[in-house]
Amino acid sequence: MAIVLPLVAGLLAGIIDFSLALNDLQTTRQETREITRDAVVGTSGNDTGCSHLASPLNDSSIRLMCETKSRVGTDARVKVAFPDAGGYLVGNAVQVCVQLPYQSLTGFFTTILDGNSAKVKVESRIEVEMDTPLEPFQEPSLPGESWGFCA
Repeated sequence: MAIVLPLVAGLLAGIIDFSLALNDLQTTRQETREITRDAVVGTSGNDTGCSHLASPLNDSSIRLMCETKSRVGTDARVKVAFPDAGGYLVGNAVQVCVQLPYQSLTGFFTTILDGNSAKVKVESRIEVEMDTPLEPFQEPSLPGESWGFCA
């Protein structure tokens, strides 16, 4: 029992922590796709009161940022970019990138999970014009991370 119990507890803690990390990654992917879809069709939520670390933004960009944080998590970091010249124009691409930090729930795998993050990049073509087009913006990346994956 003294040998088997710690092994079973470690295995159970690993299953819990890594399943939650995988769930966070999958949720971040799905919600980033949905947010990108909102960006290309010119719809997003009405919330403009979320806290964010990006420079001053127009209302459309703030609503997209707040919708992302509402869906993915308030500790997520968001970047929106337009790789094509001309910015927010029908037919141009928009990139939405999100970083969400992993956290160990059990504490057994803190050294592996903490300090790492789910990183998602979704790119799509803009379908409609907006009255107030999105502006490119980015929050500072998470500590120890960068926006290099979003280039």
